[in-house]
Amino acid sequence: LTCQPADLADIQEAFDLIEGRAKDKINELYLIKCPKCQSDAITTHTIWQFEGKQSTKAKPLEIWYKCQNPYCHSQGEKLVEDDDLTKLRQIEETEIPYWYPQTRLYYPDGTPFNKKERCESVPELFSKRALIVLSLLLHEIEALSDGITKDLMKLALSSTLAQVSRLVIVIERTKAGELKKKRQAGGWIRPGFWTPAKHFELNVWDNFENRYQAVLEGKQESNKDITLYEQAKDADELISGKANVLLMNESALNALRKLPDNCVDYVFTAPPYGGAIQYLELSTLWSSWLGFEMPYGDELTINSAQRKGFDYYHQLLRTIFAEVHRVLKTGRWVTITFHSTDIKVYNSIIRAVSYAGFDLDNIIYQLPLRASAKALRQPYGSAVGDYY
Repeated sequence: LTCQPADLADIQEAFDLIEGRAKDKINELYLIKCPKCQSDAITTHTIWQFEGKQSTKAKPLEIWYKCQNPYCHSQGEKLVEDDDLTKLRQIEETEIPYWYPQTRLYYPDGTPFNKKERCESVPELFSKRALIVLSLLLHEIEALSDGITKDLMKLALSSTLAQVSRLVIVIERTKAGELKKKRQAGGWIRPGFWTPAKHFELNVWDNFENRYQAVLEGKQESNKDITLYEQAKDADELISGKANVLLMNESALNALRKLPDNCVDYVFTAPPYGGAIQYLELSTLWSSWLGFEMPYGDELTINSAQRKGFDYYHQLLRTIFAEVHRVLKTGRWVTITFHSTDIKVYNSIIRAVSYAGFDLDNIIYQLPLRASAKALRQPYGSAVGDYY
């Protein structure tokens, strides 16, 4: 999607079509009365709290809103009132109009994911209102003609999912000299399906529109910067110059084995950091909505649920880097980025690269632009930056 050219007018037309068919229906679900003028206001955020440690039932605490009256246009926060509770109960009783994933947070053999708490399935990661809206948006996108425009709309929708889920924590801070705490949406901050006791529900349409604008700007930039796009059928067409882009939906090992010796100028890669992040488990949030099957058997990881230990991880890592060495031209470079405080995993990457035949030239420590939430909470137990 990044490389492939797209007609910006077609993209805008598709969004306008979806907006015309869905926005008013969606806004109905977020309508409340403005506390100042009693006109219609749109809910932008709702703060919820689970009723117990393991409960998936939550109660609303607070609503953030924007008044639609042009003579008022107020925006702010208010406590949940009886009218709001009545509306939310009505939403809970509303059927989800179109298809949505029922995917459980389990492996095909019934083993639970390593990185999950409280919720057992993808639907439980969302409020009922979010499921209604997401199913409606996906239905309208699926009605578009197949092609890059449809794929870009799916990209906009899928990039919305994490931010409109129950995974968004409420961050509360008190500034110096102020008595009232400031609250903000913290995003999906943990590498697991952890739904915080107090969490945000964000307006799905607002977030979808925001992500659409980002996709549109990205295509404006890529259309300008990538002036030639010829997709190769295989490595031979790419190497011979008949095409300049080769897309391979494969595991790293299978993709490398389809390339001939000494054909690659440069490799940049970020192998998984042992079992610190379970990438395919976490990808279920997106893959379930897009209808993708996860190839767990090919995953390079340490994961007891997949029955993969350190030896499996290290041996597969060695095999992959041996293939990288084979396809790389003599005298050319591979850059590897990784982020781990586990010395065993750190050493396994260094050893795997060395055993493959590479000479280690340098290790550079790169500080991030912003420290992660985990690094801020546990400064002595989390690597703040990456090693290259």
